[in-house]
Amino acid sequence: KKMLLQHKTLLDINELAAIYTYLHNYCFVKVDNGDLNYLKERFEIVNHVLDNGFHLKDGYIVPDMFISMTNNALMLKEYNWAEDFIKKYKDNLPDEEKRSYEHLAFSALYMFKGDYERALKYLSRVKFRKYYDKFKIKALNLMIYYEAGYFEEAFFLADSFRHFIAKYRSITPYVKDRTNNFIKQVLQMIKYRLKQAESSEISGFYTCTIMYRPWLIQKINELKK
Repeated sequence: KKMLLQHKTLLDINELAAIYTYLHNYCFVKVDNGDLNYLKERFEIVNHVLDNGFHLKDGYIVPDMFISMTNNALMLKEYNWAEDFIKKYKDNLPDEEKRSYEHLAFSALYMFKGDYERALKYLSRVKFRKYYDKFKIKALNLMIYYEAGYFEEAFFLADSFRHFIAKYRSITPYVKDRTNNFIKQVLQMIKYRLKQAESSEISGFYTCTIMYRPWLIQKINELKK
């Protein structure tokens, strides 16, 4: 990263975009594997990417990148940055389901800010057609229920989420494991808070494939405190 900042004048825009992509993806993998120190590193890289316009392709931003950049800022409690980012780049989302991704981002913003009713209100406006995009709705809904202490609702949602996953044979074993482990971990934390479990972590949490590991680690650390 330091070498890039020192010598970026020697590189053309395509080379710079490629290297920033590698740096960003490296940080993403480190965070996804549990090293939350790379949240700040990734936040720096994201700002460099935005400053140089590397996030846009033919004037559009990839929806998953839009959500991922928002969530990274929220994990760092950069709420003002996240809100400004959503408002600034929501119109650069592809026209198809543009508003749904905007509402999904706002739902996450209000969840992290502790305004759970507003988070659920925005989430109710998200309408995805593809089943794998609906995972995003159900996962965030489960996270909001956990944060808000709506434990009974969380158990019902987890059950319907599992049935939803089982319904689609085209879902790869990797995605099934990643999603089901996420559901198990959220329920484990709820059981721990209800004093129905001795541990706040499922067996193999730090080595298994799982969705939203950074958020889960933050919640586990809060429980240990």
